[in-house]
Amino acid sequence: PAIVDQEDAVGLRLFDHADEAADAHFHGILRLLAINCSDKLRYLEKNHGLSQAARMAWTPFGSVSVLVSDLAWSALVEAAGDNVLGIRSDFSFQQLSQNVRQRLGGVFQARTRVLEDVLKMANSIASTLDDKFAAARPSVHEDIEGQLHDLLYEGFLRHLEPGRFHHYPRYLEAIRSRLERVPLNPARDLKLMEEVRPWWQRYLDYLANGGVYDEAMDTYRWLLEEYRVSLFAQQLGTAEKVSPKRLEQAWRAVIDG
Repeated sequence: PAIVDQEDAVGLRLFDHADEAADAHFHGILRLLAINCSDKLRYLEKNHGLSQAARMAWTPFGSVSVLVSDLAWSALVEAAGDNVLGIRSDFSFQQLSQNVRQRLGGVFQARTRVLEDVLKMANSIASTLDDKFAAARPSVHEDIEGQLHDLLYEGFLRHLEPGRFHHYPRYLEAIRSRLERVPLNPARDLKLMEEVRPWWQRYLDYLANGGVYDEAMDTYRWLLEEYRVSLFAQQLGTAEKVSPKRLEQAWRAVIDG
């Protein structure tokens, strides 16, 4: 049995497989938390604290109201932590709900600060990727623009695992660092880009051909982002060890299912 998400309500359903039940139950409990904390979420969305500059920076990517709603949802998920799947009684749910209500404001504010920084960096990057840059360095422009829009798109905050978002400032700073260095040594940048290209193309082709974005693909995708950091902005450091060998191992996990 599992609690299932019905958008504005929850239901109870029996599943044939435990993994399917666990996935449904996770999202069902989150929906129940959102319903139970709806007043708090509405307040946070109304008083989100994003500056006008940050909101303007987001407009090329999507709706500000959707972004703020997703920010609140992602804060709820982070505040709930790792205890969601263990909720199987009214008592345990009420305990979790109380803890979430206590943590939600602080978590939301912390994520807002990160988002503010990310959007300002994105705006700085976008201003560099102008028509003049595109004409002078078309392949670099295409690569960075594709990377940027894979990081930032409407709905991205709901799609990320809770801890991933806190790496975003480093990812954006790595792009900005790369752009600063391109004019100094364009040949080096092209060489490094050629090292990334086959791994990035695998990812794009897999999704274009209808591949499932599962846990294995998520591991590969973010390992690839760390690989970009290691090549273009090594001074920033990586969250984990990364190399072509590790990328190949992660890719095999995607292909082998």
